[in-house]
Amino acid sequence: MGLYEYQIVGNVISDYIEKVLSENRECFDKFKKYREKLEQDSKEVSVKSLEIASSSIKCLYETSAENYKEIKQGYLYSVLYISGKESCIYHKDFLDEPNVLIKKLKRK
Repeated sequence: MGLYEYQIVGNVISDYIEKVLSENRECFDKFKKYREKLEQDSKEVSVKSLEIASSSIKCLYETSAENYKEIKQGYLYSVLYISGKESCIYHKDFLDEPNVLIKKLKRK
């Protein structure tokens, strides 16, 4: 394959990516905001604080009145099932205002 063919393939890939992003702009913008928030949170909060938030969220959730409990925890966030719906709690937001989770658990 010559250089010209690589340029053509590069242009096809570039056009495809542009098409996908333009058709799903809202989804892409939402993902971009989510990623930026995670990057900012990781710079502002210590590892120890994130561990404390993670443990506290898990403890509150496990002692809640939820019938079906499922929790997935990442480094910067926890995903909980509350009243049958997925709910994401950012650890930094929880550290700033623990009522973010408490209010959701009490809505039942």
